[in-house]
Amino acid sequence: MSTFAVGKLRAHCGCLLGILVFVLLPVGGFGVGDGLVLAQQSAGEDGRFLAGLRERQLHQLAELYCRRLLEQKDLPTARGAEISIELSITLAEKALAAPPAERAPLWQEAQKPLDAFGQQYPQSPWVVQVRLQEALNLLARGELARQEAELTQAGPEALEEARSSLRQAIRRLEELSEQVEQMRRQSDRGPSQPIRPTEDSAPTAAQWEAIGETIRYQLARAFRNQAQTYPAGSADRADGLLQALKLLDWTARIQADHPLVWKARVDQIVCYRLLGQTKEAGERLAQLAGLGPPPDIQARAQAEAIRLLLAEGKLAEAVGLAEQARQQSVRSAELDLAVLETYAAQWEAAHKAQDAQQAEQHYQRASAQVRLLGQEYGPYWMRRGEVLLAGRMGRAPESSNVAALVRAAEGFYRSGKLREAIEAYDRAQKAALEAGDPQRAFQVGFLAATIEHQQGRHAEALARYRDLAHRWPDLPDAPKAHELAIHHAAQLAKEGASEALEQYAQLLAEHRRRWPKDPSTDRIRYLAGRLAELRRDWPAAVQAYCEISPSDSDFAQAVESAGRVYAQWLAEEKAAGKFVAARAQEAGRWFESVIQGPDGRLPERWSAAQRAAVLAAARLWLEFMPKGYQQAEPLLAAALQSSPDADDQWKSDARILWVYCLAAAGRQDQARQVLQEVGPGKPEVLLVLLEGLSRLGAGGAPEVRTQAAKLQLQTIQLLQNQSGRLGEAVERTVVRIQAQALADAGQKQEALAAFRAAAQKYPKDSRIQEAYAQFCIEQAETALVEEGLRKWQEINRHAPLSSPLWFRAQYGMCLAECRLNRSEQALERIRRLEILYPSLGGPELAAQFRRLKTQHAKKN
Repeated sequence: MSTFAVGKLRAHCGCLLGILVFVLLPVGGFGVGDGLVLAQQSAGEDGRFLAGLRERQLHQLAELYCRRLLEQKDLPTARGAEISIELSITLAEKALAAPPAERAPLWQEAQKPLDAFGQQYPQSPWVVQVRLQEALNLLARGELARQEAELTQAGPEALEEARSSLRQAIRRLEELSEQVEQMRRQSDRGPSQPIRPTEDSAPTAAQWEAIGETIRYQLARAFRNQAQTYPAGSADRADGLLQALKLLDWTARIQADHPLVWKARVDQIVCYRLLGQTKEAGERLAQLAGLGPPPDIQARAQAEAIRLLLAEGKLAEAVGLAEQARQQSVRSAELDLAVLETYAAQWEAAHKAQDAQQAEQHYQRASAQVRLLGQEYGPYWMRRGEVLLAGRMGRAPESSNVAALVRAAEGFYRSGKLREAIEAYDRAQKAALEAGDPQRAFQVGFLAATIEHQQGRHAEALARYRDLAHRWPDLPDAPKAHELAIHHAAQLAKEGASEALEQYAQLLAEHRRRWPKDPSTDRIRYLAGRLAELRRDWPAAVQAYCEISPSDSDFAQAVESAGRVYAQWLAEEKAAGKFVAARAQEAGRWFESVIQGPDGRLPERWSAAQRAAVLAAARLWLEFMPKGYQQAEPLLAAALQSSPDADDQWKSDARILWVYCLAAAGRQDQARQVLQEVGPGKPEVLLVLLEGLSRLGAGGAPEVRTQAAKLQLQTIQLLQNQSGRLGEAVERTVVRIQAQALADAGQKQEALAAFRAAAQKYPKDSRIQEAYAQFCIEQAETALVEEGLRKWQEINRHAPLSSPLWFRAQYGMCLAECRLNRSEQALERIRRLEILYPSLGGPELAAQFRRLKTQHAKKN
């Protein structure tokens, strides 16, 4: 007679999953204390093989085997149902053994093969068995949730989760019971014959009867579990247990050798114990023993005998029976779990008697029993043992034993009961404080905070870590706790929580102030610098980066960041018309201190931080200080000579800045030679060279201007080779400088074309428009001067009144008019400006206006 499906731990009893069999006699399912005796003949080949894989925890292999069978196109319907159920059982067992947080998707996976069969064969008679397995999965899920809620004394939410699954299981089982009874009555088969799973014949009347008996048995199990979700002594509990007993009474009246009879007799004992009818339960235990039950039922009965003694408060007798059970050869997971319950009860009694030595001994025995459950029966049973032990210790009244509470918390954590673990750690922290042990209080508080951390509960983790750091700031791990608080503040800020960014900033400042010498603080300084950069608070960013210790592993990055911030800060100051040379010199001295160290000597081999420092210092000197090349050139030359192992990017950037130094010093040939060796430098570094060469050419003799322009055009080629890395602002700058460089290099037609194209492409860029206008009025052709005058007039119309650009446009128009022999108009314009704006736009422009006025007043 073939089995339709088998579940894990058949020999040991106690698997939560239901088992369906294609039999002529009743079939049933495993539950906690609900071991199944298979029908008279052994399981089918697939069932035995898959059960063996699962018993050895080879779920992945079992799953693969099932899936490959289900892919066969010619698989008979009956065997397809069998394998679909086997696959569901395999996946459901993984769900039972998984931590609570990981179970939901596994339960969903366990449902998929059942749904797939139902959708493919909706009219098949074997779909009833598939739907029965679906109900048993729900029952297993509800039973597990009920067990964990019961052991940990969880709140109503956990119990409602159990009730929800159990209600669904009961509804499905009741529907299936009616359906099976109808199928039995309609069946017109002759005498039942064994049916192999490879055949597609429908079940016989006897098989329908067997399936109906199984459903009624499982329905009793579901009612018992549902009853256990209600308080002891309540009407709801009593009603559920009485419904279960009614069904079990019916099952117990069928033939004595039926595989469900033994299970039903044990289940009746369980129900009477739960009803508080210990005398009736004891009498039925004695009757069962006199009937000579099979070994697995004996083990289950022993488990119930232990629990009955514990319920009656007979701890010594329960311990004696437990020790006897441990010595026998035939045991089960339920029996070993009952043994664990006696050890936990012994611990509880010793704890109440304040006998620490005895409590420790009983805890060690209980811990060993938990490990045995895992070794012998797998992760599901070990998890149950951990939850049981943790629940007893965690809820011990008025417990002040820190070690016991920590162990309870650890048990909750390993079993996936994270909220209970946190509560146990909180109680342990309180107990440690009362015992005057702040170090221990900090440690257990840190563990509680870390559970929140692992769950991504940012607000809760932040509050816990920060509280620990505030209460015990002098403990070694206080900075670590505070750093983790900062991490969670950052996560809240990313999520857009109100006031989270300001809280993050406060925590950063707090950490730097409270633990300035702790190794963690350099990381915090870097974060503070990044935040200040985002806020464009340049002084705060510079301060944070410059405080980072040279010993920090990311010091080179800090130096580079400081250089970047200084460049942005000084550029803003310069654009606002402020004098920045002094600050550039101050910044340069800090970078020099990084390079030279306390002895004031240059290094023989340059570190990454020193190389970053020389680039930052050189850039500031060249960009913001007159004759800054005199300070930058010797450092760049020394760094390049002593850094053969530097990366190519750094070498390119250093050579680019060195080119400008050489050009400014009049060493044009060497500058061109070095520029030819430059690789793809960073755009911002190439711009420093371009702008510097522009200043060099603007203030130099024609020959110098021409040489600078040629270097600019060569540099622009380097930039254009990496155009994908350039932003629009950089491209505008490059276009402007290129047009001017062409003009300075004597390529007038190319320059004019470049200026016109740039002016058309970027009509709102005043620097391009201004350079274009200036170029035109400097030419000999009258038409170009007229073109330049029109451009100055256009700039004048769009420039804000009395702004620097407006005054430059006024001067440009005057100069163009003079070159077009319209001096009277230019002089009249200058006289009006002198009356309305005596400063004439500042000392430099005023001098130019007066010089122009003097030159052309003489001509007139």
